Amino acid sequence: MYPHILFALTLALLAAEVPAMECARAGNFAEKAICSDPVLTRLDTALNQNYRWMLDADIGKGARDALKHSQRIWVIQRNRCSDRECLMTLYKQRIEDICDYPVIGGVHPVCDEPDVSAGIPHPD
Repeated sequence: MYPHILFALTLALLAAEVPAMECARAGNFAEKAICSDPVLTRLDTALNQNYRWMLDADIGKGARDALKHSQRIWVIQRNRCSDRECLMTLYKQRIEDICDYPVIGGVHPVCDEPDVSAGIPHPD
């Protein structure tokens, strides 16, 4: 196999959807649900990616600080969820909120907004 094809395949495998958190340390309902539910994993991955892209964008120091602060508050809120529907709602809203941050200069990041409407059935 050609080295550049092997490299591309390796990158694709590394980019597979995995939760932003370390699942071995999952301690509350939200973290355990994200680690065990493919749809929640997909939302967590998209949110983490969009958050990082927005932090790297030219949004200004004030907006960057506000984004970091609002993310800490959001995680506290997320960790208070006690069912899947709460998590789904919070993730969808947070992805939308992050993607709506205005960019001062340059190109606005293209956000990953996964279509979970068809979704993967929730494991019972």
